[in-house]
Amino acid sequence: MGGFHDLVAINKQPGTGYTEMSVLTFGSGCQVFGIQNHSTGMGETGLNCQFEFADWDGDRQDDLIAIKKSGTGTGSTEPSVLSGASMWQDYLLATGTALEETGANWEFEIGAYMDLVGIRNL
Repeated sequence: MGGFHDLVAINKQPGTGYTEMSVLTFGSGCQVFGIQNHSTGMGETGLNCQFEFADWDGDRQDDLIAIKKSGTGTGSTEPSVLSGASMWQDYLLATGTALEETGANWEFEIGAYMDLVGIRNL
């Protein structure tokens, strides 16, 4: 869900080389595309990647936060933030964390102060 409660669909493996996003507007009852098959600045992702939205940089835009759980270059869980102001083309952050690689039994949320909160399901 975007900041205005629009319905967001993220295509993780579209075959274009990029992760794609489509947005159905809430005001239309989710019948009209605000954005359709828009390529982000992020390469193709897979089932090991979770997505969230937040205003990361305080510009009142929905920034896309991708949390890559496994198969990372750093051997850790890796969050990346793509700027909503750039239509999700420019990275605001791409880093490893102190948390080891995680898997399907982990879910993530963005806290009130832009903290990355991980919850492990046993």
